[in-house]
Amino acid sequence: MLLFPSRCVSPLFALLLVLLEVPALTQNAQQDWKMPKADSQKWALRLKKLCRSYDWTVTARGNDIIMQRVNPVKFGIYIFNAPPKGAPASGPTFDGTYRITLRFAPELSLDDYERLVVENEASEAEDRKLQQKYGITKRFGEISSSNEAKKQAYLEESKRLLFHWLPHFYAPDYSITFYQSWRWFEHLDSGDADVDNECNGIKEAVAKYFGNYNYLVAIGSSEFGYQETDEKN
Repeated sequence: MLLFPSRCVSPLFALLLVLLEVPALTQNAQQDWKMPKADSQKWALRLKKLCRSYDWTVTARGNDIIMQRVNPVKFGIYIFNAPPKGAPASGPTFDGTYRITLRFAPELSLDDYERLVVENEASEAEDRKLQQKYGITKRFGEISSSNEAKKQAYLEESKRLLFHWLPHFYAPDYSITFYQSWRWFEHLDSGDADVDNECNGIKEAVAKYFGNYNYLVAIGSSEFGYQETDEKN
């Protein structure tokens, strides 16, 4: 059962739950909620100031504030296995859009957030036990097993695990989830320090502008954000 998104569980566990298509049974109330239009316009204007004189658009759309760099940037792809001797150290690059989407939702208290984190951690611990029970190996969200029956048994039993997608930030009256246009295995690779500093600086400014639910994000010891393909969860 999914409630809110956040980087309060391991990225690979979150990715697995997406791949398993766990039903979002409690999302109806969230989907019915609408941010007051006057508030969304105010927040768009506030967040536009974080872009300073850079060429970015900031748009209010429903419950979302979308911050987007006008010109494309170059992204690279992480290489997880060490390349053979003499091979290029970096992966392929491609042009893409650097976009941040901030999804506003009703306020979630810090006490409630911390309670849901504990429930997530318990689910992760149970998932590890299930992997051991059925001889499952997981790498980057991919499930491996030499026994198809055990794999299916693991998938079936893991469906009962309770998992909450939690917001990243909070502001007066709101909780806020951060989505990014690039995928978890991609990174900025523009070859231009000014462009990288611009994009990274605005992302960091967003994190500093709001209250942080996760103290590790607040002290700069943890990454944050979900990819846009997760946004229906």
